[in-house]
Amino acid sequence: MKKQSGFTLIELVMVIVILGLLAAVALPKFANLGAGAQYNKMINAMSAMKTAEHIVRNTSIATGVENGTITLEGTAITVANGYPTADTILAASGVDSADFEQDLLFLGNRVLILWQGACAFAYIDSRWSGRPQFIGVFGAVNNTCP
Repeated sequence: MKKQSGFTLIELVMVIVILGLLAAVALPKFANLGAGAQYNKMINAMSAMKTAEHIVRNTSIATGVENGTITLEGTAITVANGYPTADTILAASGVDSADFEQDLLFLGNRVLILWQGACAFAYIDSRWSGRPQFIGVFGAVNNTCP
């Protein structure tokens, strides 16, 4: 007689149940990845802008242009007190405003706010207080940014 080999119906059902339990445990961990991605996108954009701020400041010192326009890789950057203004920091950093839901300039183009989902951050240029400031990533909607 030949011995048959294979899985019984009970074994197959048990495997399906175990896979279902694993999926039920793992799914909530992956369900909120969008919010974390928004937060990381904002952190990366802010880091790029901080780096650009330092590059513009050093170029301003090297060229002696405290107020006016300097050129970085063919891009004109307006500087005030040796730092990039809010309306040109995006160009200096290479951050594309199209990657964000909104970018707002206000208070005489001295404050830039970038917005993505529930997260936002602000750049206040040096014309406001003599030195630029970054207001870190914060929850713009009900404090929901992770």
